[in-house]
Amino acid sequence: MRTTRNASLRYRKDRDAKWVYSLRASNILDIDSNISNGAGNIFVRSSETFIQPRFITFRLTYSL
Repeated sequence: MRTTRNASLRYRKDRDAKWVYSLRASNILDIDSNISNGAGNIFVRSSETFIQPRFITFRLTYSL
């Protein structure tokens, strides 16, 4: 089973503030890899590629 780790942070100065700042990060510390193995008459090959799709977004919201 694969789980996705997300984190978010919101800041508003007070309840009546018009501006809200948000920072969101997805796939935090979730390391996935692709393993490839092969063999020939003379050699054996093994390689592992780490796939780390991480996204960090910043959101600025203004309430009218």
